Amino acid sequence: MRFLFLLLLPVLCSAKTIELGFPDLAHRVKVQLPDEYDASKKYPALFYYHGGGGNPDTSLMRHHVDGREWIVVGMTYYQQGRLQGTKVELEKELTLFRSVRRHLADKYNMDQKRCYVAGFSKGGYMSDFLLQAVPDLAGGAIMGAGHLYKVNPGNTRKFSRKKPVFIGVGRLDGGYYFSLRAVVFYRNLGASTTFDVWHDIAHSMPKDGSTALQQWLVLQTTSRTKVAPVAQKEMEQEFQSAAKLDPFDRWIKLRQLRGYPYASLAGDAFEKKLASEIETLEKNPAVAPEASILNRHHKILFQEISDSSLENLKKANAAYLELLNQAASSKQAELVKGDYQRTRQMIEQYKKPEPDGDKGDNDPFAPNKPKDPENKRRIPRNPLVK
Repeated sequence: MRFLFLLLLPVLCSAKTIELGFPDLAHRVKVQLPDEYDASKKYPALFYYHGGGGNPDTSLMRHHVDGREWIVVGMTYYQQGRLQGTKVELEKELTLFRSVRRHLADKYNMDQKRCYVAGFSKGGYMSDFLLQAVPDLAGGAIMGAGHLYKVNPGNTRKFSRKKPVFIGVGRLDGGYYFSLRAVVFYRNLGASTTFDVWHDIAHSMPKDGSTALQQWLVLQTTSRTKVAPVAQKEMEQEFQSAAKLDPFDRWIKLRQLRGYPYASLAGDAFEKKLASEIETLEKNPAVAPEASILNRHHKILFQEISDSSLENLKKANAAYLELLNQAASSKQAELVKGDYQRTRQMIEQYKKPEPDGDKGDNDPFAPNKPKDPENKRRIPRNPLVK
């Protein structure tokens, strides 16, 4: 296994922030040590990959973690700009990740058994690649992104334990479909997945951060027994806050609460109350038609994901169009329209030659195409995202 060596000695920028320089990198890696850092303790680490056009950053993840518990790493990339996903590029990114991880373990007592990756947009896809390529990662968070293809197509092994994987995405994000693919892919690998949908949000994080992500990260460092009393209190507060919303928005919010990591710790009584309120709302005339459309929409989405044939894609496209015609006055019409347009454009793309090579052997979701002898695997552009 190759490692990179520090180009310069680490730079101490403040009492808690360090920068690491490596050869041939445009940006330094940023490292923020825990508050009241104790060199005798072992700490978990969260490696965060920023989106395209960004810079190494620790502030977003520090907002989501207990600053006393985590080492937060703002990673950079070998390849600036759009992530191509070629074999050579991924090997370089792996070498960089392993080099930073080894250095932090040697110098700052980072616990290599408790390393997590996270990223948004381009960084989310990098997290997907690393979760596949680095078996000993403790877990990861994929945000504003999803799953594209298998990094090691010949590897059919599942995770040896229920590795925690968080997937968060705006419902208006053009990459929502790829996030659903990630849910299916990682559940099939045996992961324990948390799927958090940010309603009325496109390609960005929620303004105040993701509550579900904060809860998920707490549970990576704290026992469920210790968290349970806090979880019960917070979930009850969220439930009461939702009561102030109109029926449709309350239904959307309660469905989201049902997927929060703390929901399973709030107790049987709370779980029953939440399920009962959702069931009651779905009988409300203002909600019932929307619930029916949502269920049908999700059914088409998962049918599309389950079968990689072009024939199935055409069936999904026809089903989206039928649902769109029936849901023209629905609050969800634009979401259905987006999937209809996406699948229509994907069908058109499959009719064209594939200049960048095939994902067929790697991607269980994509129709098969001729193999690329140079292994130029690249991330396809989402036709709805410019």
